[in-house]
Amino acid sequence: NEKAQVQSAKLNRNIAEQNLQQANLELKSQYLNALANYQKLRASWNYFEMEALELAKKQRKAAAIAYKEGAIDYIAFLQNVKDAMQIEQEAWQTYENYLLSRFQLEFYTLKN
Repeated sequence: NEKAQVQSAKLNRNIAEQNLQQANLELKSQYLNALANYQKLRASWNYFEMEALELAKKQRKAAAIAYKEGAIDYIAFLQNVKDAMQIEQEAWQTYENYLLSRFQLEFYTLKN
């Protein structure tokens, strides 16, 4: 009976070790996915921050000047402003996603 209990304990230990290894593999996979997502979003945000937001601002100003000077009509003015605003909205959505991915990455880093 004692021998059966020892064998059962060894089997339970092996199962627990395999479960731990599986959990560690899953955690590592989730961390690597979070890292890749963070890096992608950081690059996207850097593009928006360094280039696209400034271009959108210039596009809005240029549209206003062109409209005032009569170079474009009201519809073209609105379309240019709408396009610039869409870029700005996408930039801030990207920034939000970037911050969320950063928090998620920190969560996995703190867990390890």
